Amino acid sequence: MPEKILFFSNCQKILSFLIRNPDKEYFDREVSKLTGVSRAGTNFALRDLAKVGLILREKRGKMYFYKASSANIIIKYIKILQNITFLFPLIEKLKKSSLRIVLYGSAAKGENTAESDIDIFIMSRDPDKVEKVIFRDKLREKIQYVIRTPNDFIKSKKMNSIFYKEVEKGIVLWETKVI
Repeated sequence: MPEKILFFSNCQKILSFLIRNPDKEYFDREVSKLTGVSRAGTNFALRDLAKVGLILREKRGKMYFYKASSANIIIKYIKILQNITFLFPLIEKLKKSSLRIVLYGSAAKGENTAESDIDIFIMSRDPDKVEKVIFRDKLREKIQYVIRTPNDFIKSKKMNSIFYKEVEKGIVLWETKVI
């Protein structure tokens, strides 16, 4: 899985964890336990991440609490990268039966929370086959998908221009090469 290659250092693991849980604050011991990083490694990483402004650090009593700095543009783009790497195994399975796969909505903007669905649009000549692939996948609970044939998509472009515009603003994760 690409995530293990992309987020392997202590700082990367901790930042990845905090970005996946943007609405919560954690103290150092919680971060260590939930990420599997040693206490010393966690403290060094939290200090360094706070120093460069990627996470926020707030003292309450004798304890410091940490959370991702959602106002930082770097955090937004790391979140988008996380969303794409999360979907990567499913995308690989869908390629065979899809013409185009687009990530749209809050996940494409890096604004999703831990409770958010991930919206994907899939253009396919065989929607039933795509649906079967998604149904068998472990990510199905987290994904909100829309499947359209090319003709249906053209029709929906005229009838539901808001949805079409949202998909067009999304991130193309895969599409067939037109020859």
